[in-house]
Amino acid sequence: LIATDKLASRVGASLLAAVGIANDLVFPNMDGYEKAMVRCVTDRKWFDDLRRRLNSLNDSSPLFDTRLWVENLEAAFGELASLKTTGLDVLPDIMVTIGDNDRS
Repeated sequence: LIATDKLASRVGASLLAAVGIANDLVFPNMDGYEKAMVRCVTDRKWFDDLRRRLNSLNDSSPLFDTRLWVENLEAAFGELASLKTTGLDVLPDIMVTIGDNDRS
């Protein structure tokens, strides 16, 4: 991944940092990125080690904990719903009109 100021690049770099492999896969320029991709192909031991490290995080990293993510999302939705019922209008009502979309 080439580190830029673009959202996708920042998110990708953040995810790789969260699992501890940013030093191996985030680069400041195309030259570093190209060298790493060549290394992925030519240095099988390095690539396999990187893959093993990433796979070992499936059970231990919060990044891969889907159940926790869903629980947190549901809790946030519950909090927003309770705010709405107390009269605090934190979410706008959205009306979607299907059908006649004549804008003339």
